[in-house]
Amino acid sequence: MKIGANIPSLTAYANMDAAYRRFSKSSQRLSSGIRLNSASDDPAALSVSDKMRLHVNGLRQASRNASDAVALTETADGALSQISDALQRIRELSVSAASDAKDSSDRQKIQYEIDSLVQEIDMTPLRAEYNGIKIINGECDRIIDKTGVEPLLVSDETPYGAFSFMIDKKASPAMISFTGGLTSDPLPGLANKGFFVNDKKINITAGETKQSLIAKIRALGEVVATEGAGFDILSEVSSEDVGSDSTISVYGDASVLTALGLHAETAQGEDAEISDILGVLQNAAVVTTGNAVTITAANGAEILAEITGAAGDAAYARAERGPLVIQVGADKDTGMYMSIPRVNAKTARIDRANALNIENASTTILSADNAIAVVSEIRARIGSYQNRLERSVNNLDNAYVNAAYSMSRIKDTDMPAEMAEYAKNSVIYQAGIAMLSQSNARAQAELQLLR
Repeated sequence: MKIGANIPSLTAYANMDAAYRRFSKSSQRLSSGIRLNSASDDPAALSVSDKMRLHVNGLRQASRNASDAVALTETADGALSQISDALQRIRELSVSAASDAKDSSDRQKIQYEIDSLVQEIDMTPLRAEYNGIKIINGECDRIIDKTGVEPLLVSDETPYGAFSFMIDKKASPAMISFTGGLTSDPLPGLANKGFFVNDKKINITAGETKQSLIAKIRALGEVVATEGAGFDILSEVSSEDVGSDSTISVYGDASVLTALGLHAETAQGEDAEISDILGVLQNAAVVTTGNAVTITAANGAEILAEITGAAGDAAYARAERGPLVIQVGADKDTGMYMSIPRVNAKTARIDRANALNIENASTTILSADNAIAVVSEIRARIGSYQNRLERSVNNLDNAYVNAAYSMSRIKDTDMPAEMAEYAKNSVIYQAGIAMLSQSNARAQAELQLLR
């Protein structure tokens, strides 16, 4: 017997301590449900698990991003639906005004409602907001830089980059000039006579002055009468709109027209002209209507824009890929690009809707048809975005489930196996305590030899 070192006790303690550590680890795994609680548990598996956790968390957030974007597109589509309803009503009213069954008083009342609808169309983009973003007010449009041109609609096929063109001529109104004429006020010899401007009669009353005659012409609402310095009465009368679609006609009693320095005449406006298209739309086809220009490339890229610069200026614009970028993947460069153009009465080209006579009402019917087509095209684009986003949500959710399951197999505790390990370590630990107690009791027995 030796008492310098209690070898049995030390051996029992070492085994008990090892069993305790295994017991503690099993207890930690069972209580947390995680097999890899520290790097020492399985360094290689922990590295794989952390990489997979990055992917899983990214997929979950990407799914949330796509769901948020679906809400954004639903907001945009709801606003455009209201604009489409207003355009439908404008068209309905214009069809009503295009009938001879309506008199001028009826058409004026119709015009009041049309004007209110146009104002409501302009207000809708200001209300259509998602998280502070004015969705259809130009903040989500692809054009980020422009000079001399106001892009109204940019197709998804248009490549991102800059384009430019020269403005050779701005659109002009239909115009008829006044020459010669009277120098006295009031106008002599023309009382109770009249003439027609765009099929509307201008009656000259007794004591008519140059200024009152100008006011009567301007009151038509379709023409602009300009008083020229040094001219007896008027310098010109022109259409309010510009381009080849605008016309103005003057006719009536030849003696009245001659006295006013006029003759029976019909004039037509001219469309803008551009040239030297460079950049991403080089060699594209061009169609101009008034100051609106449609540029169409061979690959289907199309831009509808309003010329704002002066003749002789160079117009420039740059289109980006987005500007809305929705991160729909867990990794870099997995974004989805979306663009929603500005939509208002001007971009829909319904801002000058007029139903005060049959001709104008017929023109407004056509304008409403074109505006509805533009809004429908934008809604179709938004609908395609929404369908893709919803599909992305489904795909991301499925990928998230599979990735989480794979990570769980590496990181999470296998509860039945760990429970068996826990029971084994618990028994060993308790046996170690008992053996340590017995080893210490043996030393006490050896002391009996000293008595």
